[in-house]
Amino acid sequence: MNEQNTKHLIEKHKYMFVEMERSQIVKRRQDELTSEFVKAKANEDEIKIAQIMDEQREIGSFYPIAFGFDCGDGWFELLDNLMDEIQKIDTDKSVSVHQVKEKYGELRFYIEGGNDEVDKLINEAEEKSYKTCEVCGRPGKTKGKGWLRTTCKEHEKD
Repeated sequence: MNEQNTKHLIEKHKYMFVEMERSQIVKRRQDELTSEFVKAKANEDEIKIAQIMDEQREIGSFYPIAFGFDCGDGWFELLDNLMDEIQKIDTDKSVSVHQVKEKYGELRFYIEGGNDEVDKLINEAEEKSYKTCEVCGRPGKTKGKGWLRTTCKEHEKD
């Protein structure tokens, strides 16, 4: 998804992305630790290697939302509407978005928190994505061999 659409969704639905900043900080530190690990390994510095591994376990994993929205702009409206609907019923603001991506030609929207109503909204949006071009948002179909994609006729060759 392009940067402008990503920023819009994050700003409009801000509370759902409180983990994003933390995940980006953790990801940067993990990247630094990976670089340090390569150097320590090359120098056969077992003490430094042990320290790096301890810190990696301590900081834990980062949430994939650090990578942003891994889907096309055609699903922007679908996502915006989904998050609008979630905000209407998530009165205690318990929903935190962890990952948004395309998989097998379908939207995947992973969260922490919520309830059965929120799960139902997510399932409905994921079902709609099977019929929505990921590129432009017009009606589409899921096609492909191996790599599945949902597109309209105009974008099926993209």
